[in-house]
Amino acid sequence: MITIPELVAYSDNAYARTEEQCVGCQNENCEGRCSRCFYSIHQFNSTRDYDCINLVYHYVCEYIYSKSSEISHLFNRHAELRQLAYFNILSIGCGPASELFGINNILPQAHITYKGFDLNPNWEGIHNTIQNSAEYDPNRNVEFYTSNVFEDYPTLNFIPNILILSYLVSHLPKADINVNDFFNELEVIINTMPNNSFIIFNDTNHYRVRDKFDILLNNLNRNEGFVYNATRYRFKGYQHNGIRHNTDELIVDIPQEIRDKYETWRECGSTSQMVIKKEIQ
Repeated sequence: MITIPELVAYSDNAYARTEEQCVGCQNENCEGRCSRCFYSIHQFNSTRDYDCINLVYHYVCEYIYSKSSEISHLFNRHAELRQLAYFNILSIGCGPASELFGINNILPQAHITYKGFDLNPNWEGIHNTIQNSAEYDPNRNVEFYTSNVFEDYPTLNFIPNILILSYLVSHLPKADINVNDFFNELEVIINTMPNNSFIIFNDTNHYRVRDKFDILLNNLNRNEGFVYNATRYRFKGYQHNGIRHNTDELIVDIPQEIRDKYETWRECGSTSQMVIKKEIQ
């Protein structure tokens, strides 16, 4: 499967903008530089998505090193995740599949089946590049979908034992999606997951985000037949929530030219994680 440096090189080559504005940009939301657009998008009250193709290429070059490392450190810290008998992974709101690269770093020899859903069609070039490269790797079965996971899940003939929501909860308000409604639909998928499977939250370490994790946990523990136990982790930051990871270092070195061009994150961010295990009562 393609590596992080290779995907970054692809994205860097596809990135087409001057310092002032994207080439041929017709986006009325453009603020002149991708970094300014990211700042606007990542505000809590923003309804703007990654609505420019250059934004997704810039996103890969700026963020994939840190976001893949966050998942890699989580798997390294949480032994039960590494020791699963198989790895059927469903990622909702997958973006550039940073979590897949993080897991690949920890489990390079494991057979992994990964299905990533993201409604934003601007990720298509990234998704095709990853999926096509995985066709030559006998240990990787990777597919992406630009569709509604709740509509398509029953047709997949696929039961995950790992469900990942990476930076999705913080994104739901931008898509005008009610978190309670979303979790109600998500329970339909979780109910199909087998015993000793896991739900992973990886998101901004802010109470407006991480408190939402408990909504799902409390809802699940009202169900009969299973109990859901949660473990929390965190990286740096002032929000002291969960077990702190003993490192926030990146799993892949950043080339100097990429670091300078994209102001690439050099360590894991202020991130909160929660791992929920599904067990028979």
